[in-house]
Amino acid sequence: LFEGFIGVSPLAIIGPDRATPINILLAKSMQKYFPNFILPSFLDDNNDRHITRNEAFVENLQKDHLRWHAGPKARTGWLLLESCKTLENNLSAISVPLLILQGGEDKLVDPMGAKIIHDKSRSTDKEYKIYPEAFHNLFVELDDVKSDVQIKTLQWMGKRLR
Repeated sequence: LFEGFIGVSPLAIIGPDRATPINILLAKSMQKYFPNFILPSFLDDNNDRHITRNEAFVENLQKDHLRWHAGPKARTGWLLLESCKTLENNLSAISVPLLILQGGEDKLVDPMGAKIIHDKSRSTDKEYKIYPEAFHNLFVELDDVKSDVQIKTLQWMGKRLR
């Protein structure tokens, strides 16, 4: 189905600080009865400032009236939890070529998830790179990171995809 996978700050695990038993129970209940309930920030800190260190980009995001500015809804949060569990249980089935790029200061996903995908997949063609000071969206990060991510991604695709 796929010839490869490029993960840029992929969501792979929910850290134990967020996936506490009470938070999981709350998320499961809320998504069932109130799927459109907007999760409070203590469950999911959806702060625009965590997306990138590029201040101009963040300011444009905050001014965009067509963009959703609230946090995720309960059903979305639950599906993310369940998807991470499914991924974690099936990492050894991944055998396609992998390129995993991760911001070291990512506050939106746990940076260890990217390393776990790399280490636990059975792919023999895999590459992992962390950008120590970068945040979540590497394609809109500061120019040094953004240009390296663009070049690395294009070169990786050029070598592997038909």
